[in-house]
Amino acid sequence: MEGLEPLRIEGEVRVKRIRGVSLCGRLPAHVAERQAGSAERLLREAGYRDVEIRREVLRGERAPLSPGSLICLWVESEEPSYLGSDALGEKGKPAEEVGREAAKLLVRQLRTGAPVDLHTADNLILWCSLADGESLFRTSELTLHTLTAIRLAEMITEARFVVKGSLGEPTLIRCQGVGLRR
Repeated sequence: MEGLEPLRIEGEVRVKRIRGVSLCGRLPAHVAERQAGSAERLLREAGYRDVEIRREVLRGERAPLSPGSLICLWVESEEPSYLGSDALGEKGKPAEEVGREAAKLLVRQLRTGAPVDLHTADNLILWCSLADGESLFRTSELTLHTLTAIRLAEMITEARFVVKGSLGEPTLIRCQGVGLRR
């Protein structure tokens, strides 16, 4: 069996469209509508015209055990990218704020031009360490989670990483994977 191919995602993100889903369960349907509406407004004000957020109310067997809401946004781009954001509703937090929170985070990441978001970066580390060859990707923000994942991958796999950037800033991550084969 062949090993994993290295990951190379380094170009600037050119957004084709932004998609998302706004969900609520055991709450009135207007909660999902208000979350989505506020996110769409902020994204359009930031210059993104092709924005579509699906509204969904979870009922019946799909309903959660307790009331809650969330919104999840993602970017569809011309080149490979892994960019998204989300926000959770909470008691006393207006639905409009939940939508704005997710949209602001996505816009902030898009402004960096990096094709990998701050939450996906740490999930790519182990796969890059196991790949056969050099992986390279730019993330919108270096987090402690990513630095921890790098340190663990180095200890477990003996892969080598080079991090060009600082905590809280856009960062280029290189990894010479170990070429694990089955």
